[in-house]
Amino acid sequence: MGRLCLVCILVGCGGDVGVVDGGASSMDAASAPDGGTPRDAGPPFDAGPPLRVLFVGNSYTYFNDMPGVVAAIGATTGAYVEVDTVTQGGATLRDHWESTGARGRVESEAFDAVVIQGQSLEAANMGGDFDVHAERFADALAEAGSEGVWFATWARRDVEGEPRALMEAIEASYERAAAHHGGTVARVGAAWEIALLADPDLELFEADRSHPTAAGSLLTACVIFEALTGRAPVLPDPAPLGVPPDVARALCAIADDGVRCDPEQSLCDGACVDWDSSSCGGCDVACSPGDPCQLGVCGCPAPRVGCHEVCTWIQSDPTNCGACDRACPLAAVCDEGECACPAGRVRLDAFVPTDLDPGCDAWGGEPEACARAAHRGCAAVGDALACFTSGFGPPMGHAPSPPELRCVNGDVRETTYTQLSTHVPECDGVTERIGAGCTTAIHRHCVAAGAVSGFGPVESDGDSVTVTCLSDATVVATTMDELSGWASRCVPDAQSCSVAAWNYCASIGHDSGYGPVEVDGGDVEVVCVGPTS
Repeated sequence: MGRLCLVCILVGCGGDVGVVDGGASSMDAASAPDGGTPRDAGPPFDAGPPLRVLFVGNSYTYFNDMPGVVAAIGATTGAYVEVDTVTQGGATLRDHWESTGARGRVESEAFDAVVIQGQSLEAANMGGDFDVHAERFADALAEAGSEGVWFATWARRDVEGEPRALMEAIEASYERAAAHHGGTVARVGAAWEIALLADPDLELFEADRSHPTAAGSLLTACVIFEALTGRAPVLPDPAPLGVPPDVARALCAIADDGVRCDPEQSLCDGACVDWDSSSCGGCDVACSPGDPCQLGVCGCPAPRVGCHEVCTWIQSDPTNCGACDRACPLAAVCDEGECACPAGRVRLDAFVPTDLDPGCDAWGGEPEACARAAHRGCAAVGDALACFTSGFGPPMGHAPSPPELRCVNGDVRETTYTQLSTHVPECDGVTERIGAGCTTAIHRHCVAAGAVSGFGPVESDGDSVTVTCLSDATVVATTMDELSGWASRCVPDAQSCSVAAWNYCASIGHDSGYGPVEVDGGDVEVVCVGPTS
């Protein structure tokens, strides 16, 4: 299915997040990095005392006066929150413990709750240092009788890596911190990923792909408010920070229901239920057939498509080429949603050799049987897509060998060992059926037929032999000394030294090769196949 509109989240994440006319306090200016005084959020809607909350963090906290947004939501919801801050740009938990004054305020002022936010990457990349100082803060909170709320930040986009994996690593560190003395995790990063999966065009990041926009800070505030109070946030009217009302409601709906449960769970009728395609982001929210449920949202980011609940690149997946379950023929590739011929070099794992010839129990095994298997595997691809008629390989010899066959479009023709022996007497089907003599005999046979070269036997039965002649190939003169540099223990034999010919041809701009096909003392000829670079 295509990308979801963000406001559709309201259907799956609870539509009771309201916007109340009036009753909201005016927002203070953005808090200074060095902290500030408590903000009065206006009279509470209930008779309970205000919740005194200290925010300890850095620019992710003080951008757009996010603590003030929490206070404004509290005033509208009826859960009065009095906020104070200790913030410093780029501060880590170590900085807050040692130098910003946060530690002293936590230990001496007995806040009802303290929201703690570390530097944006330290929870993922500085796990040991983060854990040490998180535990110290957790101990201080417990000693002061304050509730710890751990602000698990989002995965910034200005660093390499998979955002969801980074988010999960960050959240895991904050989960460890919360577990130390029973604190609460405000799953801000998870809420951001849910929102961005629903609408990848949603602007939560500033241009630096790290800091929050107004919408990002509003979503953060809603998640933190719910973590502080356990209550569904109700937004002032107009919504804070100039966020459009429909977007603001959808964002806070994520905070209310979308991140209350553990990762990969939905809140259904008050219970946390594992995500699946029948309960995705809310009770009885079913995904379309084939679509996965990811972070509480059905479907896949374009251009991927859901196939059997897995996001699939149908433009390039040969098992789902252009549509789910449209599989390409053996070894074929998927190119722009259409099955196509692979490049000439085809990986060995595309074929099971014993399926092609029972005598070839493993590639590189019995030479005659494996030569038949290579030919038959390439021809099978050709039968399906008119790609190839034959093939050779894999190259053998005392050198690293590419795990490939070279498929070709050649002239597959019948001959006999009797005829081949006129070119090289040893290739008579008795003295030799495959080897150096037959390699030369087949090469000469194809040259006599007007081709550049040829290889084989690709099939044989008694005196009958099938070979493949090539017109699109290049005969290259070289020496045994040169050839031996590409494979040790290389003797002038097309079986034991074929990897040397393959590697030598690749070194001069072709993609593969075979031989030697002619040997005259130290001078040899090999056949190179494929276009030059």
